[in-house]
Amino acid sequence: MTAVQPLALELQPTWSGIGVGGPGSGSEPSGGATALPWRFRLRSRSPRRPCPTARTHAIAEGVFLAALRALGQALEAKDPDTWGHSTRVGALGAAIGSDLGLSEGERADIRLGGELHDVGKIGVPDDLLHKAGPLTPMEYLRVMQHPLIGERILAPLIHHRPAVLQIVRSHHEWFDGRGLPDGLAGEAIPLSARVIAVADAYDAMTSPRPYRASLPLATATRELEDNAGSQFDPDCVRALERALPGVRHPARQALRRPVLPFARAAASSWA
Repeated sequence: MTAVQPLALELQPTWSGIGVGGPGSGSEPSGGATALPWRFRLRSRSPRRPCPTARTHAIAEGVFLAALRALGQALEAKDPDTWGHSTRVGALGAAIGSDLGLSEGERADIRLGGELHDVGKIGVPDDLLHKAGPLTPMEYLRVMQHPLIGERILAPLIHHRPAVLQIVRSHHEWFDGRGLPDGLAGEAIPLSARVIAVADAYDAMTSPRPYRASLPLATATRELEDNAGSQFDPDCVRALERALPGVRHPARQALRRPVLPFARAAASSWA
């Protein structure tokens, strides 16, 4: 008998109690487990714990996406007429995607793309964005640089979400090829961008702007129908019409500007 054998014999009841044969016993665990060395069989009975790396990654991803959404909302906070526009476009785009049978991941990309589609307007002068009258051709081209500006801003941050970048770049492409910035046509335009183009136009028409009042819902819908096949993908227009009854009208979901505590205190003192 070797020096370690007495210790092994003393521990034999312990091996038996947990259903694992001791060293060299040749016995199998209860339940007919596969013939692995007893050390590995014992280890395999330990409960698995969630990987802290995956949990940390999920938290970091959530914080990162919240920061991106805050960037889009910060741009809109300067203008009461567009406050909440991107959030509504993202929600309406996700509803259209659901009607089209898109996957959860595709709808998530559409929602985020809608929330970020106008980020590039941060590089457009405010006097053009808020101009009360019609834009000149040169002013229009200047404003329509915002898809490219937005893509340049976001590309280093969300290169792992290419569908979102496609929305930001291509949401002003026209179905007949007369849009910007690339003159894409038909199915050459990413479907997610075609969805957001419809959602963006609908929310813009049904929300007030410096140069006009908001349009009635029926008028906005008819405008989309009249331009289906030229500016908009007809399938996306029909999907919007089917999705609208189950969605509260986006213009009525406008986010209220946050009132900071010191501003609330000041307002009460003035009253």
